[in-house]
Amino acid sequence: KDCDIVVAGWIYQLPELKETGKPVFYWEQGHESLFGDLPDPDTAMGIRASLNGCYRSGIPIVSVSDFVSRILKARYDITSPVITNGLDIEKYVPKFQEKKDDVRILLVGNPYLRFKAFDDAVKALDIVWRNGNRFEVEWVCQAKPSINPSFPVKYNVLPSEETLISCYQQADIFLFTSWYEGFGMPPLEAMACGTPVIMTNCGGVRAYMEKGYNSLIAEPGDIETLARHVELLIKDEEKRRFIGSNGIKTAKKFSHHHVIPQLEKYMRELLRNF
Repeated sequence: KDCDIVVAGWIYQLPELKETGKPVFYWEQGHESLFGDLPDPDTAMGIRASLNGCYRSGIPIVSVSDFVSRILKARYDITSPVITNGLDIEKYVPKFQEKKDDVRILLVGNPYLRFKAFDDAVKALDIVWRNGNRFEVEWVCQAKPSINPSFPVKYNVLPSEETLISCYQQADIFLFTSWYEGFGMPPLEAMACGTPVIMTNCGGVRAYMEKGYNSLIAEPGDIETLARHVELLIKDEEKRRFIGSNGIKTAKKFSHHHVIPQLEKYMRELLRNF
């Protein structure tokens, strides 16, 4: 009751929060159902009907990327301003690495979220390994996956943020293989730490993706191209430095110092117009 404004954390909260009598807005980050990735036909109709009621509740919505904003317009005729996610570039910073014998490849994410497409990452890395390249993989994850890859993997389950940052800093390559993303924070975090990024053209990453400049890009599901990119960066240290240094420049554009003022400005306008 004492707050000035409410930020909804999840789309299904909107009908309830509409009754608070307070200004409310929802910062849409994207989710499986918004992208049409529904679990099965038996529940699809109910999910769509529920989402339709939530999105048409009249509560203002902000999108995390142009990609999400266009989907909201197409599906629900909602015009939403875009405020991207931000990054603490005073925490996520590059760190000098000592020369290692093997290249370290980093994966970050939940192996049990299907759209993260870690099966594609494993298949691509299997190809690279079978081609005679040697590397080590570190996988930061919420739960240990049930896979048995041909290459060595170290699992880092639910690390602290400090450990996560260290993982980015110590990696030589970051691999991100999602089918779709509303924004996709891990590639941007890797960029901030100077780690060269290989990723799929999965929607929201276009907010910061510059093909061949700050990242190497494959289409979602294109395992052969992902494998070629990994093999290229394993062999070409100069290319790794080029992609990594440009990634640092990109990440600085998404500093909290740039993003937070946009969010504050939006909330103040919402209050004035309530």
